[in-house]
Amino acid sequence: MRSAILAIAAILTMSPSTHATTEDAARALADASAALAAEAGWSMRIERRSSGPGAASAIDLDAEVVVVRVPDDTTLGAHVDIRGTYSLATSPAPDQLLLRYDGERVLSVRERGGVVIVGDPANMGLALLGVGYDAPLFDAIIEPEMLEKAAERASLLAGRTVDGALCDVVFVGATEDDPGATWFLDAESHLPRRVDVISGEGPDAQATTTIVRTMRSGASLPDAEDLGGWVQKSFDPARIPAIGDGAPEISIRTPDGRSIALSDHRGKVVVVKFWATWCGACVAGLPAMGDLERRFAGDERVAFMGVNCWDKGDIGSTLRRARCEMDSGVAADEQIDAFGVTALPMVFVIDPGGRIAYVQLGFRPDAEVSIGAVVESLRDDAE
Repeated sequence: MRSAILAIAAILTMSPSTHATTEDAARALADASAALAAEAGWSMRIERRSSGPGAASAIDLDAEVVVVRVPDDTTLGAHVDIRGTYSLATSPAPDQLLLRYDGERVLSVRERGGVVIVGDPANMGLALLGVGYDAPLFDAIIEPEMLEKAAERASLLAGRTVDGALCDVVFVGATEDDPGATWFLDAESHLPRRVDVISGEGPDAQATTTIVRTMRSGASLPDAEDLGGWVQKSFDPARIPAIGDGAPEISIRTPDGRSIALSDHRGKVVVVKFWATWCGACVAGLPAMGDLERRFAGDERVAFMGVNCWDKGDIGSTLRRARCEMDSGVAADEQIDAFGVTALPMVFVIDPGGRIAYVQLGFRPDAEVSIGAVVESLRDDAE
């Protein structure tokens, strides 16, 4: 699909009317940039849908979104509030979602009954907010001039309608760091009505469509204490056990009813992954964890254990789809708290003596390499 779009762009480039088309595309993007920059805040209702091989780890949204630009905010450049429902390919049904970044804290709810407060976002890297951060749409709202910067790689396509509104359609070609996008810009208001993005290749290929059903100016964040009645749970990064500390005990209940404790693996090197089926970054990292398991398959000195956090999804199906065979299941909140879990995924490597030897916070593309190196360095000490 992506190659087809790129082919269209190539045809347009060879066309005699390319110069005019490029100028028209630049003009449409400049008008959109000016329209977005006219207000410091926007409130909108969005629907985001994904398809393709990589969509199993994508999160679809139906949500009310408030974005307020705050130029002095060095973390995101804006404050955000997202409320609605989300679903994964592995989800039996949509569930409630609350995401907020107010400059001081990140709050995330992906299950009924709890609000996770993720301390200082500068330290957390907004790992949990990533579920609702809908780039490039939000990027354009936060930094409207980004649209004008993209004009040099833009082409104007045939006009289309979105929800009955005639739109200028602008294709912005991909770069090494940007997958590019097709923008549907309201011909009258110049505001975005739809954004299509194609990213990744092969099994990671994913097409994402975000439709903006409504968009209103002059938005402000809801009251800070308006959390829909959810109970708050505070997580402090300072509570993460340090390297060399003894690992707290934790036990899981697997989907097939088995109970497995960390202490069952005493004398081994244990890789403990905290994750959830609703966490896109967690699911994206499962294939690498599966590769790591196969690398140490048959080595009785090494064990793998998955801890599902606040999870109601289909754990077994998610693991099978990712070709990951580690024992994984839900654990009690107090045991998760003992590990100071502040964001997902988190990975701990426990040495044969039961001490924490390595901690990894968030998704990392090189996780298999870095974790594998730690495991290899420890396993010779295993009994």
